[in-house]
Amino acid sequence: YNLMQTQNLNVSPIFRHIKNSNDFFNAFSYFESINRKMCVKPNLSHGSRGFAIIEKITYEEYLNSKTIKKITCEQFLDIIGNKKVDLVATEYLPGEEYSVDCVMFNENFYCIIRSRDETINGISSKCTIKNIKSLEVVAREIYEKLKFNYLVNIQFKRDTNNNFKLLEVNPRIPGGIGFSVLAGVDLLKMSFSKFFNLKNINMRSKPEYAKTIEKKWKLIKY
Repeated sequence: YNLMQTQNLNVSPIFRHIKNSNDFFNAFSYFESINRKMCVKPNLSHGSRGFAIIEKITYEEYLNSKTIKKITCEQFLDIIGNKKVDLVATEYLPGEEYSVDCVMFNENFYCIIRSRDETINGISSKCTIKNIKSLEVVAREIYEKLKFNYLVNIQFKRDTNNNFKLLEVNPRIPGGIGFSVLAGVDLLKMSFSKFFNLKNINMRSKPEYAKTIEKKWKLIKY
């Protein structure tokens, strides 16, 4: 997030780095003063592990929630105690979430934008392929500013004003790359072709927009 600000990219949510209980309380007080919900997540994490929204919950919410993700400030302070922690606190982003898979290939920028319609433990299980030019522009700016060469996944969410805000940048093969391939654009093949310096590779460049794709999970036992 700091890097995005130094690069004059207005995509970072309001955020604070949490190292101890004092940092946490000060961050919570600040978000409360600007009338924003605060959420936290470990600086190093995977999927939805460790994610929580800091706010009061009712007994009815507690009873109806299968995986409670809301916790009060006082409860979280008890969890931290005197420990040194490495957390990121940000404003809660209530809007639609998007995952953008992208790669630069043959001097052209290719990206597949998909809404994360349903998730399981933070991993997409159902998505819809979107055609959002403004988000494509932002994704390309981030890709180029960070000097990436191969396949990258960038995740965004809309804030209270419907603006796109950055969630995270994943410089690796996306867990949901199959969605992009099923949408008609093989970004993975592009990335491998670039790495192995394969020339004259002709591939489809435009996906099937508005296509909804659902991942079917299968348990494999060894």
